Amino acid sequence: MPGEGSCAAVGTVWAGLGSKAALVAEHWDGTNWAVQATPAPLQAKQEELNGVSCLASLSCTAVGDYNPGNGDAVPYAEQEH
Repeated sequence: MPGEGSCAAVGTVWAGLGSKAALVAEHWDGTNWAVQATPAPLQAKQEELNGVSCLASLSCTAVGDYNPGNGDAVPYAEQEH
């Protein structure tokens, strides 16, 4: 992931009212954006990613939350190494 001249971005895409959200993570290598895999917890009915931090060039953590279907927002973090 990000090193000098690169960065990462995460977020959530909503297709419209009543639709399921889609997680988005992308990496900029200094020239191009590339979509990254964004696995969600298996029990998630809705999920969102709100931020990302990269402490090293190959170590990023994205944070957000997911709803298991009962209305609760459960904290969620995904790491890439």
